[in-house]
Amino acid sequence: MTTDKTHAPDTAGAAVGAQVDRGVRPVAWRHSLTHSLHHTENEVQLADAESVAEPLYLATAERAWLVEWKAHGYGPQWWGFNHDPGRYGDWCADANKAIRFSRREDAERMRLHVIAVAGLTGNHAYERNITVTEHEWPNASVWRA
Repeated sequence: MTTDKTHAPDTAGAAVGAQVDRGVRPVAWRHSLTHSLHHTENEVQLADAESVAEPLYLATAERAWLVEWKAHGYGPQWWGFNHDPGRYGDWCADANKAIRFSRREDAERMRLHVIAVAGLTGNHAYERNITVTEHEWPNASVWRA
């Protein structure tokens, strides 16, 4: 922990340190206790020694694991939501509508769930084409603390 309470503590994470090392400027500031957002560090009102102004950076890419299916010579499809987000999962031709998992093991569990619910056995070639793949969206607007 630093003694200067106007900056994020050393335990804020390696991502913050990496951003600072590269000379990247924060795009906003957040109060560590109230999580209120501010344009500048000076706008963050620190009432006590426990609160700090945390810098926020804009990530340049978003990575996620998707459940993907390539079958019968068709282009890839991903498990997600074609119509109502959060309801009626289905295969989507648009990876942007796919369910994004931050951990590979979570995507793998969903892959097994999709196979089981569909009554598939895993014995056919087209069933084995349901895989877990890592994707990246290079210009995603994702806030990182």
